[in-house]
Amino acid sequence: MGLKECTVSTRTYRKYHAGQVRFAMGCYGPFIEEYIAQFGRSQIQIVTLEEYKSDPQSTLQSIFQHLEVREPSQTEWEHILKRRKITNEQGSHYKGLKMRSDTRDMLQKAYAPCNENLATVTRDTRFLEWNKGKKAIRND
Repeated sequence: MGLKECTVSTRTYRKYHAGQVRFAMGCYGPFIEEYIAQFGRSQIQIVTLEEYKSDPQSTLQSIFQHLEVREPSQTEWEHILKRRKITNEQGSHYKGLKMRSDTRDMLQKAYAPCNENLATVTRDTRFLEWNKGKKAIRND
């Protein structure tokens, strides 16, 4: 069974997501590959949570530009940035808990092929940074 079968197949998805196994949800490449096939590479923009957390306004500006919609007014920006929530930290019942380093290493090794696939599919090497335990942030 290949990476695509493990992550995209409805049968496999139901089998593994019926319980607590959620590994496949972190393998983004096969999903993005399908979007690119359907809509074309130029129609897809990938933004990481790390990018949004590090610079929300610039990240949103790049999305507005990609979508060719107007940027918010100063008042709208103030409202947007004041209300932003990052759900992996706020309201999480895991808040304050640290992941064990051996668990992090195991997950990093397990997801390495997924990150390599994502970098290949998107033609974007920043996703290889996840294999080094670093953030995947666009530098353009």
